[in-house]
Amino acid sequence: KGELDSFTLLMPRLWHKKAQGEIYDQGYVAKIKFYNDVPQPIAGLFLNEDAPPLGDRRARYAIAHALNIDKVINPVLRGDYERLQTAHEGYGDYSNTQIRARQFDIDKANAYLDEAGWDQRGEDGIRVKDGQRLSIRVTYYSSGHNDRLVILAQEARKAGIELKLQLLDASAAFKQILENKHQAAWMAWSGGGLSPRYWEFYHSVNAHKPQTNNITNTDNPEMDRKIEAYRQASDKATRVRLAKELEQLVYEQGSHIPTFKVPY
Repeated sequence: KGELDSFTLLMPRLWHKKAQGEIYDQGYVAKIKFYNDVPQPIAGLFLNEDAPPLGDRRARYAIAHALNIDKVINPVLRGDYERLQTAHEGYGDYSNTQIRARQFDIDKANAYLDEAGWDQRGEDGIRVKDGQRLSIRVTYYSSGHNDRLVILAQEARKAGIELKLQLLDASAAFKQILENKHQAAWMAWSGGGLSPRYWEFYHSVNAHKPQTNNITNTDNPEMDRKIEAYRQASDKATRVRLAKELEQLVYEQGSHIPTFKVPY
């Protein structure tokens, strides 16, 4: 009939394993991949600063250095995904391309944890401080991410960090997260708009209370001032400068650990 159907197929396991066979070999269906540079979802591990021991910046940095993101990209994701370097990518002039995400480095993770007082290990290799194990509950809502998180949890144990994986259905997971009952949330916020958004995710007016998007409970006076100036500025040059400064502060806060982006 001359009709064309299209289907968006982003998941590597489907692209490489399922989209195979006679209809592809004979040319009835064409697989096309093209790359773009558009606002990326804010994806990764979000650490709740109100949930001990994540109020300590050193612990947050250590967790970031204990996540072996590259081992997930290759081979689990077939090398198709790329590392997300900052919370806000794909915004053109607004993106701070000078920032690079903290890399997997057990030595750095160990150094931060030793400095934070987590300098003892239990019989199972998990660090202990004041009788408490360094165990972080990771809430997530997609079973398709099981293989990714299992690898990250296995690698994090090398630094003495236990990631306890908690798979819930989407409604239960969001309920827990928005009620601030989570420790760490594995999720993504959709991108969009012409410039990054900071107020809803990082302003202290949205911290320490339920039903907001500040799920890390970031409460930073310097960030507040820049967010307010960013929202009030009307000229692009000022907004671009403030966006880059805010992205640097988000990086230094260490409560969002960027993971993957789909650049196609």
